[in-house]
Amino acid sequence: MIKIRTEKVIDGNNLLSRRVIYCDLRSFHELPSKYTHDTNAIWGNSGHVQSASGFLLSKGEIYTEEEFQKRLTHIHRAGELLKDVNDEKRRLEIDWNGREIFKI
Repeated sequence: MIKIRTEKVIDGNNLLSRRVIYCDLRSFHELPSKYTHDTNAIWGNSGHVQSASGFLLSKGEIYTEEEFQKRLTHIHRAGELLKDVNDEKRRLEIDWNGREIFKI
């Protein structure tokens, strides 16, 4: 599960941006390699959300609402990818019981 907490930075009645105050997600080494080798993969790194291209979100940083929504879209795609990888892994584990019989 990916947990990101933000606070709104407001000027008057206008929402200007968001400050990331908390990021919690699995580290690179806790994720399946099939997932981490995909360009859409993300992982946690010392309070940051990191992707193959660098930090996607950093704790304490302020992002405009537009920037934040673009990054959140990437995070949603990564979550769907991880779900698909885990579903496939579960399916393969159910189909494989560790034994095979070959008759020649």
